[in-house]
Amino acid sequence: MAAGDNIKEWPVGEVQYLVGHDVDGKRTRMGASSNAFSRLKQRVSLGKSASILVIGDSTGNASPEWPFLFGPEITELYPTISTRIRTWNTGTTAYDTTWTTLSTGSGSGLVSIHNFSVSGAQTFYGLGSLFAAAIMRTDPDLIIVNHGHNHNSTTLATTRGAFFALLESVLLYHPTVPVAWFRQNPKQDNETMTVIVGL
Repeated sequence: MAAGDNIKEWPVGEVQYLVGHDVDGKRTRMGASSNAFSRLKQRVSLGKSASILVIGDSTGNASPEWPFLFGPEITELYPTISTRIRTWNTGTTAYDTTWTTLSTGSGSGLVSIHNFSVSGAQTFYGLGSLFAAAIMRTDPDLIIVNHGHNHNSTTLATTRGAFFALLESVLLYHPTVPVAWFRQNPKQDNETMTVIVGL
């Protein structure tokens, strides 16, 4: 979340309204928050900058995989918004120092994607010594978790525990940030993803 936004959610009647500050710094009702992407959509629709944290595996760690395609899709929908990405470097155990431009919009709004997608990783990969640098020090408006394929050899209970351990740890440090969770597509040639589909 950008500094000074102080966005909060609280009930108004039976609807959860997203309340924060508009461009002029005045408190305003922004409308109902319907899903994890609502905050991002609200920000970019106003031409404001935003940040996304992606936590995943080899299905998103390199171009032209989905995190790298997401940026141009944002700019197509919101032409004033530019997007950029930097990916976790397992050699330096840090995000790359330089950003890669994904798309260029006509305005000053910028969506920055921190891509913590690591080949072969399971959900617990970032919960140890990497947690501070990979997750805590980011300042996201949206967190996208994309896991599943590498959890195909565990029981349902173990997998559910691993998924919730990541979710609870992330929300401990980013308690107001919405999380979108993708379990990944099941494989078609075997049943190793049965445990993921059962979550």
